[in-house]
Amino acid sequence: MNNNGISRRQFLQWGAMTAGVVTLAACAPSAAPSAAPAAGGEGAAAPAAAGNVVQYWYSWGNLDPAMEKIAATDEFKQHMGDATPGV
Repeated sequence: MNNNGISRRQFLQWGAMTAGVVTLAACAPSAAPSAAPAAGGEGAAAPAAAGNVVQYWYSWGNLDPAMEKIAATDEFKQHMGDATPGV
């Protein structure tokens, strides 16, 4: 007789569902700010436009020459805009 209260199958189903929910929550976009600054208000300076940096993490040899070649491609420029690769 099984007195555990939860079967192995139920445990695996709940575990898979929990992992799916956690994955979806991690991939959700962050909320946009709800309050916009007043136009022309005092101290409402526009933020400085800073370039984006795409950072790649790796654990093998020298990746810098490869990243320079990838960053020079039109496809990278099209998708990443003015972002620069940082290693």
